Amino acid sequence: MNHRLRSVLPGLLLLLLPLLFLPLAGCMTELEPGPANHVFAHRGASGEATEHSRAAYDLAIAEGAQWLEQDLVLSADGTLYVSHDKTPERMTGETRPFAELTDKEIDALRTADGQKILKLRDVFAAYRKKAGFVVEVREIEQVEPLFALIEEFGLEERMILQAWNTPALKAMQERCPTVRRMLLVKTQNGINWACIEDSVEIVAIEKPLMTEFNCSWIHQHGKEICVWTLNSEEELRRAIGLNVDCYFTDFPARALTLEAERVEPTEADGTAETGG
Repeated sequence: MNHRLRSVLPGLLLLLLPLLFLPLAGCMTELEPGPANHVFAHRGASGEATEHSRAAYDLAIAEGAQWLEQDLVLSADGTLYVSHDKTPERMTGETRPFAELTDKEIDALRTADGQKILKLRDVFAAYRKKAGFVVEVREIEQVEPLFALIEEFGLEERMILQAWNTPALKAMQERCPTVRRMLLVKTQNGINWACIEDSVEIVAIEKPLMTEFNCSWIHQHGKEICVWTLNSEEELRRAIGLNVDCYFTDFPARALTLEAERVEPTEADGTAETGG
């Protein structure tokens, strides 16, 4: 028996070896085109659960969302955490900025309902098979550790990078060109500049700038348009009517219900180029 086993073992190992190198993404749920592709769960389902918490992300996914948003901060130890604010005071009462807190100190913090401040690594590990990520980089120092996590978890095809300026977008374009790039703008001049900037694929605007002219103008320049933050039924219906490509919302379930009514633009009717 031992002799026969030794003779079979090499062939068996050759058959099994490729399985060890299957990409992590091969186990992931595909991000499907359609209604859910237009909806970005803003800090998770943050209108119904504590923002940027496991509860908010779990609820967003349960409601049908496939894109989760993260805002980034760096700890004193150089670790990326997920928080909209530069200090955890609003969420936990701790007044010192994240940049002055060690990982151990941040990990000990709790929100009013007992939620932890999440490491970005833990978010990717928990949701990489279920969702895509819309990550906002605010400081150039955040770029390198983000690169490392994107590559470690194989998220190049499941990532949208958002930023207020182009250095981070240009760095991503050079290093991970398949990661989609979004520029956040708050003025008409910002829209005009974003439309001609090569590193920008998605122009993200505040909802007061969501006009028929701006939607048409951005689409005519070959860019996608994103809007933040739309929560009321009226706002959501207007975005859908203007063929806004994607938008942030605190209520993904409400948005997905309305998205079922969207008529996707086609080349034949010309709305794909003009934005409707």
